[in-house]
Amino acid sequence: MKLKALLLAAVVLLQIVALASCMQEKQGGSVSTDEGPAEETTLSELESRAAIPDDLPEANFEGYLFRILTRTNAWSICDHIADLYAEQITGDVINDAVYNRNKKVEERFNFKISLIPIDSSDESLPTATFTRSVMAGDDEYDIIIDHMIYMGMASFNHVFYNWYDVPNVNFEKPWWVADATLKLTIDGKSFFALGDLSYNSLDYTYCMYFNKRIWNDYNIPMPYQKVRDREWTIDYVISITKDVYQDLNSNQKKDDEDLFGYVSNVYSATVTYTWAFDNPITKFNEDGLPELVLNNEKTPAILEKLNSFYNDYDGVNVLLTHTMRDGRNWMDFVPWMFSEGRAMLATGMFLYAKMMFRDLQDDYGFLPYPLWDEKQPQYYTMLDGHGPLFGIPVTVTNPARTGIIVEGLSAEGYKIVTPAYYDVALKTKFTRDEESAEMIDLVLSVRTFDFGYMYDGWNGMAFYLQNLLSAKNTNFASYYRSNETKAISYYEKVIQAYLDYDL
Repeated sequence: MKLKALLLAAVVLLQIVALASCMQEKQGGSVSTDEGPAEETTLSELESRAAIPDDLPEANFEGYLFRILTRTNAWSICDHIADLYAEQITGDVINDAVYNRNKKVEERFNFKISLIPIDSSDESLPTATFTRSVMAGDDEYDIIIDHMIYMGMASFNHVFYNWYDVPNVNFEKPWWVADATLKLTIDGKSFFALGDLSYNSLDYTYCMYFNKRIWNDYNIPMPYQKVRDREWTIDYVISITKDVYQDLNSNQKKDDEDLFGYVSNVYSATVTYTWAFDNPITKFNEDGLPELVLNNEKTPAILEKLNSFYNDYDGVNVLLTHTMRDGRNWMDFVPWMFSEGRAMLATGMFLYAKMMFRDLQDDYGFLPYPLWDEKQPQYYTMLDGHGPLFGIPVTVTNPARTGIIVEGLSAEGYKIVTPAYYDVALKTKFTRDEESAEMIDLVLSVRTFDFGYMYDGWNGMAFYLQNLLSAKNTNFASYYRSNETKAISYYEKVIQAYLDYDL
């Protein structure tokens, strides 16, 4: 095993060096590729990951087809098939890592992955399909990996098996997202899990991108030191973006063909500020149950500041509608504006770099979401609702087999796929300076989760910023009074599903 770990480290290290060299050549040598310390760090990281045992027993599943229900790639931000399955080696770093992960675990336990993608042009359909099957008592799937919010909505239908009852799954291992596990656990049970079985859990992490050409044109100091000094606050972001505007099409009016200091949407990118500003929807009380805590003095202040930011300045362009002026979906707005070089600072997810910014001509960098103020303890970010949760059907016929396969795939995902995505691709192939790699480390270290978001189901309070800011409404008190009873009732319904669970 030690030899295999070293070979794996060497292969990935060669990929890092090759990709860095290609990037340096492509950009005229503008990227530093001092690989002396990097080689040592990479080898040490890979070896330490490979050395962590999964503690799984020997097993032979005699060619069993392990059926994973997932989503099709129906939207521009979808990468759900490649996330779980690769048909062959292609030379693409992430594809080959997924292929090698699957092959290694399949051969070890003698089974085959059978991917069952459900059309997700209607995003509710995959989980709805799973729910109908399980409620009918059918045995069609071993696991579902789907949209976080829709999964949470299905939780009170009693279709999910408690992860803590699955033999061979160990949430103490580093391939499980610890904060998600904590926030998903109620009464010692969890219907969902999140970890390195799916690199979509990295894809849908929110961050910010900045265009260095525009940044330099406006003589703004590079922002990295501001981040390190904890001066990267929302007030600072407003101050440097509010007046950055150019009427590129010379039609004497602001439109999407112009250049802006800040570009975003009122949907998930705005919802992220709830957690970026350390103002969660729910917290766990002394009885270990989540309760609504949004009605506080900070919430209306956040709402007022963002409403002013979005509407009072020429340099800000935030899409407040579900579709763009040309009819395209709101999901495409920010990546389109940034790709076209018309946004100095933009909200986004890591998958933008992987899927949408590959051919971007301008140099760009990564940043975290800003702090509310300099008193805030640390930066925070969230995983978009389109991100995955994992669920096991209550109709599972062999929980021990499911546990071995899921734990094995998750462990090797942590050891093979995540380093390829994170270190080789995201931090080397798609970044253009060392500071951005530092920022990526920071962002991924501060992901936070919230029962009130994962189980919102568009019935709770998690989308209050989206709902109010899209209407340019800053009356939080009225909104809260109108929605409090419904939200608490919905959250209590989810909690009761956990308390009632007994298999």
